[in-house]
Amino acid sequence: MDLRVAQVCATNRRVVEHSCANEWAVHLDDVMVRRTSWQHYCPDACQRAERVADWMGDCFGWSAETRGAEIERYQAAVDLPLARTVSALAGRVAGDG
Repeated sequence: MDLRVAQVCATNRRVVEHSCANEWAVHLDDVMVRRTSWQHYCPDACQRAERVADWMGDCFGWSAETRGAEIERYQAAVDLPLARTVSALAGRVAGDG
């Protein structure tokens, strides 16, 4: 892994706590996608999201249900653009687009 990518991908609890306490981040996808860009640059983003969800849960007192819902929300948020692209391509292949 490139050193610059490794630095960006350094998952750090303090960064997560800062995002929650000072930047109004309240959802896992917000931290993973917008606050840190870990989703975009880290090849193991899904595993990192699990760790970040634990840390955010500590910050906000999330229940296991809330943590699970946040992970599902994150997965839906990061899968949505891919799903749209695949759907659009499938439509073109079928002659609908």
